Amino acid sequence: MARGLLIFLTGMFIVMGIYSLGAQRRILATEQQLAHEAKYVSALFNARSAAEVTAQHITKNPGYAEDNETLTVEFPEGTATVTIQRDGPDYRFTTVAWHDSVSAISEAQLIWNSDALITNIFGSMGIYSNNLNFNISGSAFSIDGRNYFTDGTLNGNDSDILGISLSDGDIQDYILGELNQNQQNQITGTCGPPSVGVVDTDPDQLQQAIELLAQNADLVINSDYTASGAGSLGTYEEPMIVEVKSGTLNLSNATGAGVIIIREDAEIDVRGNLDHYEGIIYVQGAARLVRGNVNIYGAMVFGGEDPELEIDIDLRGNVHIRYSSSALANLNYRFASRAAGFFTLSGVFE
Repeated sequence: MARGLLIFLTGMFIVMGIYSLGAQRRILATEQQLAHEAKYVSALFNARSAAEVTAQHITKNPGYAEDNETLTVEFPEGTATVTIQRDGPDYRFTTVAWHDSVSAISEAQLIWNSDALITNIFGSMGIYSNNLNFNISGSAFSIDGRNYFTDGTLNGNDSDILGISLSDGDIQDYILGELNQNQQNQITGTCGPPSVGVVDTDPDQLQQAIELLAQNADLVINSDYTASGAGSLGTYEEPMIVEVKSGTLNLSNATGAGVIIIREDAEIDVRGNLDHYEGIIYVQGAARLVRGNVNIYGAMVFGGEDPELEIDIDLRGNVHIRYSSSALANLNYRFASRAAGFFTLSGVFE
């Protein structure tokens, strides 16, 4: 009997030992899991903080970071790497932060909100006047309301618009009557081709926007003037607002970015090349794009508050007008100091 009791007690000790060992392992696993989770939370916090730090730098200095740039932020627990994607004034941050060997990923967006200097654009070419002389020769042109990046690739992230937007149905009949089928096929956008449609516009609002831009002009022209060479009409980083009150703005192998305002007593004349322009050209007088190559990313808008304002459109060169929301967003961003605005940081974290 004593021997049996000894065997029983020995078995109990073994069972208890196994149970104790299992409990210790479970405790150890739980501690390791808690430690891992604590490090993950710390890394995620640092990832979010790195995005906020980057956003603060950009808010203070818009030139702080560009597209596809990678920045590093150091924390006591480890390093956070912020990869930036930029579309005009809007940024997307993908941040990877580490605490020891544990990482966390955070995604955030920095969005510019502004009382925009640039009004709503309904067509890559907007015509808002009942008094129009319209001439397009040949088929070496395109008026394209599909949304482009300024490198010529299509932007599938934002909406397309009309090729030509109008304020009057009679003008639509007139324009289509002036174009043969091949020419109509060169006008693309949300419908068609031809992508031509009448929209509900506010001429007073359009004129107010033009006047606000003119008040902030970097260059005012009162006689014949020639813009020639790269950046002669502004750059992506430093766009220009150019107001032509009278005379002719002649373009010869020019590039630029910004806004051009052609007043009623003025005209824009391309007899060389407008090789690359990012922005809007407002025309209240005459536009003669008759020779050379013209490449506009943004929009070209004709008219204003006066529905009887006489507009002359003469396109006989190799003219391409392509809508670009990113080009227009960049203008609002770069002109931010001339109008009220603010950044908003929002994020989807994982």
